[in-house]
Amino acid sequence: MARRGNRIFSSDTKPLLTWMLAVLLSSMNNKQRKTLESIASKPTPRNLLWNDIESLFKAVGCKVIEGEGSRVSFRYIPEGEDKSGAAFREDFHRPHPGKEARAYQVEAARKFLTKIGVLP
Repeated sequence: MARRGNRIFSSDTKPLLTWMLAVLLSSMNNKQRKTLESIASKPTPRNLLWNDIESLFKAVGCKVIEGEGSRVSFRYIPEGEDKSGAAFREDFHRPHPGKEARAYQVEAARKFLTKIGVLP
């Protein structure tokens, strides 16, 4: 994959995006696209707001499941699957008292987005 700095979705990148990913990207707002680019970048960013990551998960179709305290889960059911079919779930703890996601949370978000097919 061609990279230019931390950006992976530049206009001169070879067309590696699938049709579904292209549809997802077109349904995201600019802030969500930038959050996705930051999550995909290396080294892992340490200044992402947790609310931006949550907004990105919602934009790609994840359902938010609130838990006890700061616990939150995200459930993703691929389009065309019924509720008994393939589903992906990831559990997180919201950062507190700060608003920034820690590096391990950003890495877990990257892994989850890769697992559900949003990132290559």
